[in-house]
Amino acid sequence: MTALASKIFASVATSYRIAGTPHFEAEFGRLVTNGACHGIDLLRGYFPPRHTTEVHYPNIFCGVDS
Repeated sequence: MTALASKIFASVATSYRIAGTPHFEAEFGRLVTNGACHGIDLLRGYFPPRHTTEVHYPNIFCGVDS
């Protein structure tokens, strides 16, 4: 029972993170890159690998090898 609850919690947490990434990326661009840093992207190249990595998370929880 604990393993099932743990897996459900991990799936919900991962789904929340995946769903929040586009919002985080947009807010970071608006507030930091185009705001405080005047167009300098401090995390250049960070988001494309993050999007790619997030595609593999559901496969991990379903037991599918990537």
